[in-house]
Amino acid sequence: MNWIQDRLAEAKKRNITVIAMLHHGLVEHCVGQESLDPGYITDNWEANSDALIDAGLKVIFTGHYHANDITLRTKGTNTVFDIETGSLVNPPSPYRIITLDTNSMTVETKHITSIDVTFPPTLNFVTYSKKFL
Repeated sequence: MNWIQDRLAEAKKRNITVIAMLHHGLVEHCVGQESLDPGYITDNWEANSDALIDAGLKVIFTGHYHANDITLRTKGTNTVFDIETGSLVNPPSPYRIITLDTNSMTVETKHITSIDVTFPPTLNFVTYSKKFL
């Protein structure tokens, strides 16, 4: 955390926007996630997310839960968005397209719908992936 906070302070001085990535969630994506399904968000998530909000972090990409969800945590007038993206190995095989502008970010979700492989008759990638899982 000290190293991350130092990097965020340096970025702030240099007017650099930081977009972070973390395997585990930084913020709960559903109320009680920490106790209902432990291991999917970081330890001490409330204190850590608040510290990162204070340090200026606004966006973090996460994904351990293999779900597609965006949540946020606000402290005072500052907010961090935790953008969780599902895994390509789980239907519906989502991925994100991120468009950055000067002061904004657009998050678009797309899905893999086909791959260059021959499936048995009556199957395509989407049907196969649902049946396989």
